[in-house]
Amino acid sequence: MAISGDGADELFGSYLSHRLAFPLANYAQYQATGDMALIRPFEGQLDFLARLSNMDDAAWRYQLLVYGDEEKYQLYSPSIAPKMRAFSTRDWLAHDFASLTASDPLNRILEAEFHTIFPDQVLTFVDRLSMAHSLEVRTAYLDTDVVKFVASLPGRLKIKQGETKYLLKQAALRYFPPEMVNRKKEGFLMPVAQWLFNDLQEYVRATLSPEQLNRHGLFDTAQIQTLVDGMYQGNHDYTYANKILELIVFQEWYNLYSPGVA
Repeated sequence: MAISGDGADELFGSYLSHRLAFPLANYAQYQATGDMALIRPFEGQLDFLARLSNMDDAAWRYQLLVYGDEEKYQLYSPSIAPKMRAFSTRDWLAHDFASLTASDPLNRILEAEFHTIFPDQVLTFVDRLSMAHSLEVRTAYLDTDVVKFVASLPGRLKIKQGETKYLLKQAALRYFPPEMVNRKKEGFLMPVAQWLFNDLQEYVRATLSPEQLNRHGLFDTAQIQTLVDGMYQGNHDYTYANKILELIVFQEWYNLYSPGVA
């Protein structure tokens, strides 16, 4: 059995979407006063904030997705694209945000993700990976009483002037030394982007080749090849790598589970 820290970020605030909540909510006041404290920790990314500042929370959260609707539509094959236009991630997010109960800028984002990406991705990943290795994982932060209590607290206690998980860190300082509590966060992430950029080009091109994609015919092979070529012609940023990775994961899934595929 293992104890997981899953839920700490999602309850107390840590990710980019969480860090953006207050700076974007405060952006108009920042423009009026010039007070940089209102937009911490994005003092050096004013263009980024300005681009998102006129959007509601569902709209700017949509801008952080790996693929937007139009990008996805462009990747579909001509026979599939018209059918897929009935499904809009933008509209789905707007509907989800419209039903939120929180009014606090940070708590709205936390609530939205607690009902979506957290169970759909984070907890699903932990559950499947642990069960595949016969490991029981317990998530202490997701105790019902803990979740209810933390969810009721104002966002300013969770991210304070750009400092993430502020309240959790203050509690931890009662038990652990400051150098442990305040050290830079280190995730348990594999260097997938570096692998894709450097060592896995042959694998990427083979997995997303026209021959492989034509097995299902869902994607426009020319558009996919343009995307892959773009990464290997110098577009080495993580967003680009994530776009390629999502396509690879889908293709591997299809090859494993589709009937009649060798």
